Amino acid sequence: MKKILFSFALVTTMSVANAQTVIFNETFDNPTGWTNTDTDGDGFTWEQITGITQPVNGFTDNFMASASYDDNMGDDLTPNNLLASPSITLPATGPLNLRFTIGAADPQWAAEHYAVYILPAATAFTASATPVKEATLVNGATSAATVQTVAIPNSLYGQAVKVYFRHFNCTGQYYLLLDDVKVLQGVLATNEIDAKNSTIAVYPNPTTDRLNINTKDRVKSVTVYDMSGRKVATKLEGTSVDVRNLENGAYTIAIETNKETQTTKFIKK
Repeated sequence: MKKILFSFALVTTMSVANAQTVIFNETFDNPTGWTNTDTDGDGFTWEQITGITQPVNGFTDNFMASASYDDNMGDDLTPNNLLASPSITLPATGPLNLRFTIGAADPQWAAEHYAVYILPAATAFTASATPVKEATLVNGATSAATVQTVAIPNSLYGQAVKVYFRHFNCTGQYYLLLDDVKVLQGVLATNEIDAKNSTIAVYPNPTTDRLNINTKDRVKSVTVYDMSGRKVATKLEGTSVDVRNLENGAYTIAIETNKETQTTKFIKK
């Protein structure tokens, strides 16, 4: 198996627009408090990459990488690598969002599978935990460094949490790359919501009375915020949200399914 050749060194060390507040920011220039778990025991874990001046599929400078292919031996790997953040104390009010940049090192071998979890800091990670995001990258241009934004479940507001990035369920690709992990408080601008990579859609939009949710997954809960960031009362009925009592205007809705939590905007008129 031939991979695109590029040079990076593996090192075994480890005010936003629209009135957002940065609660946590990790650029992986000098990461502290992060922990690595080589769950599959193959000797490969997430590693810090430093000093990259020539872009690697959109990534430069310093970032994290997890291998699904052993360059030295030419062997396929089936990773199960877990990267955990330090404890992050979330504010009691939202909306809160997790943002990170993710992509594959080689666009021709890009089918890296990953999941992201946000759990109470005192809770030990288990593979049965529900991710806020799970996806498989696709070969080609879309595998390049991409900013992903997911809503943090409001059940975690006011708690100390850890964020987990898990690279698993893939074999013989190359590297999954990760950078710029942030926790943000405040309403997202329209261009900051990740519609391109969303697996959830809402309609009709604008709406006058009900907002329907189109997803293949089970909807567990919804949380609606006005543009000031204030949570407003709505009622979820199956995959439909009763918004008749809302005043006319723009709103953000965080939709939690059994697989992930995503945020989108809608208009009540």
